[in-house]
Amino acid sequence: MILFGGINAIPLPPGVPVVLGSGLMLVAFQMAIGRRRLWLPNRVRRLSLSPQTLRRLMERLGGPLRRVERLARPRYWPTADFVAPAIGWMALILSFLVMLPFPFTNMIPGLAIALFGVAVTARDGLWLLAAILLGLGAVIFLAILYGGAVLALLAVLG
Repeated sequence: MILFGGINAIPLPPGVPVVLGSGLMLVAFQMAIGRRRLWLPNRVRRLSLSPQTLRRLMERLGGPLRRVERLARPRYWPTADFVAPAIGWMALILSFLVMLPFPFTNMIPGLAIALFGVAVTARDGLWLLAAILLGLGAVIFLAILYGGAVLALLAVLG
């Protein structure tokens, strides 16, 4: 979640968010249904990134990610059994938004997913709260944006 979400937090060429979003959907769905171990297709498990691509990604993501990880630590983590599935369902909704083919609309949901990954990894309730707020903000913002676009289209056509 951190890697795919973080990659989506930067501007990407068209089509890339769809590919990365589908991977996020697979991971988020498994978390939502309560799987304890991640399943990936053999074809995906065998994929590898070239050293140059990995270096470029880390140059873009490394600094901000290191700052966030430095601030993350185990604290205020909710102990309820529904927390992991709830995070999975929220990440699933956000990964759907990442996949929508509109420029720059993948960045805020991608960042929220990356923050969910940091929160789960560190068991940090404060980062979880930040991820929830950012995720809800992304859903509301994009609903208004897409709703406005639909209304404008209907006004032009009608």
